[in-house]
Amino acid sequence: MKSLPSQILLAAVLLMTACFAQTPAPAPVAPVANPSTTSPTFTINASAFSISAGGSTTPATDIGGTFVVTPKYILRSDNLLIPGFNYSGNFGGLMRTIAPSFLSKTNLNPSSFQLYVEASLGEGRISSTSYNHTALNGMAGGGANYSPGGNSKFTLNILEARYAYLDLGPHSKNFFILSSGLQLGW
Repeated sequence: MKSLPSQILLAAVLLMTACFAQTPAPAPVAPVANPSTTSPTFTINASAFSISAGGSTTPATDIGGTFVVTPKYILRSDNLLIPGFNYSGNFGGLMRTIAPSFLSKTNLNPSSFQLYVEASLGEGRISSTSYNHTALNGMAGGGANYSPGGNSKFTLNILEARYAYLDLGPHSKNFFILSSGLQLGW
């Protein structure tokens, strides 16, 4: 068996080294992002629900916004409008995001989902020709958001479940609210 001359062997080693040197190093694998860290700084949101009290059911809306303070804590504003009861409520609260770690065992992208709990207090007001009333109201609960792009610029609030103490004057005061809505962030 003939041996290769040392120059050819050296040239082959240098050529292989040059080929490997031009191959980019693989990007480091980042851990699964907590969806709360991909939240935009500000969001505006709107959701719909209904309230049953005094023998009738009326549609209601919740228009609000959020401001990200830290990756896990978010300030929240909710403005409830319940026209059937002449009610408007302005709430300020705090959200705490929860990483959906159980999704890492599924085919779903955990960075597209956000779970949270929230609590808020505010002033509720009923204004009609025969009755005017203002009182301290509160809500607490949690929910789940889904962002198709994973960047939370457009988010679907899949479900939000809250216990609410809403002083609707002569009507019931304790409500369980289920709502769904949209969020836009920047």
